[in-house]
Amino acid sequence: MPGTIGKDQTVCVRHMSSAQFSTGTDTRLTVGGVSDTFTSTTRMPPTAQGPAIETSVSSYDFGTVKVGSSSTDRNLSITSSGTDPLEIQSIAISGDFSGAHHCPRVLEAGKSCTLIGRFKPTVTGKRSGSITITSNAPGNPTVVSLTGKGG
Repeated sequence: MPGTIGKDQTVCVRHMSSAQFSTGTDTRLTVGGVSDTFTSTTRMPPTAQGPAIETSVSSYDFGTVKVGSSSTDRNLSITSSGTDPLEIQSIAISGDFSGAHHCPRVLEAGKSCTLIGRFKPTVTGKRSGSITITSNAPGNPTVVSLTGKGG
């Protein structure tokens, strides 16, 4: 809804983690003749009671990478989406894939951490692997399928 902020009005903008919000609508704001577009967001309630886990993808294809070379790094977000902390016991990567992370052993509700993955094929052809996250979330473990092609 268009509106005008008057000379004596105050605007407060607060930045929050994207894991705590869902995307809303684009809004154009003009203050003192300066105009910009921003996306308004709404706080989302936890998606599950107790501990829960969400990953930014359920599978990832790294495409074709020359044998012996490495792909560019790809990020995967792990989010504690329940009402209780997520206890991460292990994160394992298999196949011609490797990665690193700085995830804490206990990820508080609503918080996220990032795993950085890469593909380094050892032979030509289709390659597959996975990221297996063992935690206290129901449906344990969480598995993200990985694919790529050695070229």
